[in-house]
Amino acid sequence: MKLIDNLNEGSLDIVGDIHGELPALESLLGHLGYRRGGVMPSGRKLVFVGDLVDRGPDSIAVVERIRNLVEEGIAQCVLGNHELNILLGEEKLDNGWFFSPDSAATLTDDERARILNFFSSLPLALERDDIRVVHACWNHDAIEAVRADQQQAGSISDLHHHYIDDIRTLLKTGDHAQQYEIEEQHYGRYVKYDRSDPHEFWPNPVMLDAHAYEDEVWQMRNPIRVITSGEENKAAKVFPAGGKFRFVDRVPWWNNYVDSVAVVIGHYWRRYHPTRENILSKFGPDLLGGIQPQHWMGAKNNVYCVDFSVGARASARADGKAAQHHKLAALCWPEKEVVFDDGERRGTI
Repeated sequence: MKLIDNLNEGSLDIVGDIHGELPALESLLGHLGYRRGGVMPSGRKLVFVGDLVDRGPDSIAVVERIRNLVEEGIAQCVLGNHELNILLGEEKLDNGWFFSPDSAATLTDDERARILNFFSSLPLALERDDIRVVHACWNHDAIEAVRADQQQAGSISDLHHHYIDDIRTLLKTGDHAQQYEIEEQHYGRYVKYDRSDPHEFWPNPVMLDAHAYEDEVWQMRNPIRVITSGEENKAAKVFPAGGKFRFVDRVPWWNNYVDSVAVVIGHYWRRYHPTRENILSKFGPDLLGGIQPQHWMGAKNNVYCVDFSVGARASARADGKAAQHHKLAALCWPEKEVVFDDGERRGTI
């Protein structure tokens, strides 16, 4: 298994983050011409950009469906940050279906092993001469580091632990370590919160420079994290997200991407209606805010995000809101047409 692997030749249908929404997946596959029983469009292959699981109610069934497509040679799939969390044993708010003993979705040991084996078989990125597919970020340094280092690692988990060990060594010896301890003494109890209004917990949050440095190092010195969840820099302002106050922002890396090869990504919760209220920004500023859904991005207008935030459907349903604003989509290549799970088609520019 190559962590940076070859992308299938021919015409492709590149599917965005699914997040456990099985009906959306089946509907989209139907509109693309893929049916159960082996019926598929002539000469076309599927590619999934990762984040198959979490949030929606059908993570197990989605994994099984895509695993079968991959094994049948109909599809390829790259690893997303949500799959990586499960591989590394990292429990998050959204992956209780796999980790929680109280989860309604009961998994047998064999099912758990099958899921882990499938996730561990997935590459981090796929490439060919005209197009690249990666979950979050095509960062040349990160990609080349993985190429060079994968031979010494038995698995992606082993390689990840290798990077973590190097980071721990760096942080123990860095000049910031003493300042980090001082910040912890004064503010450490406020960084994580467990209530709905984080500003009730920490009314006047302040930027913690050493914490920001460490957060940036943990992200940017780990090539696997960069590829699966993007680039991050020190934030201009502290903000709450996902149960903790954050000191780093995500970076629109595509503005510095100057290769001629197109890149298709997921991860960033693109909005189908760019003018509607931003309810999706979990990690600071919305990097795709105001960008029309048919638009490519970047310095050469050749990076396309195919994640149209279907992962927000579960919370929308729970709140009694319209779930159709959040869609599952596929980019058809080389046609550069986007197909949505409700059958709508849009050209891209």
